[in-house]
Amino acid sequence: VSKVANPAAGADYRMIAAPNSLEMGYNGGTLLVDYFNRFNGSPFLMPGGSLTVNVPSLSGSVYTQAAETVGSATNVTAFSNGLVHHF
Repeated sequence: VSKVANPAAGADYRMIAAPNSLEMGYNGGTLLVDYFNRFNGSPFLMPGGSLTVNVPSLSGSVYTQAAETVGSATNVTAFSNGLVHHF
């Protein structure tokens, strides 16, 4: 379960997930997940700032980062810290 504390009214949240990290500047923040090599379906919409998913059997690492957007998926207004999950 991933959850945004105190989600902003009018904002949408998305979870970006990829098998690799890639640090790059984006809309005044730093995207730490390899957005160009992300998993199918990513970024995943987090209704109300919450996302619950079953993780399939994986090996290696998965990198995740939440993004706050307003108006459209490309209007990113904030990022969470990036996380790495080892399997």
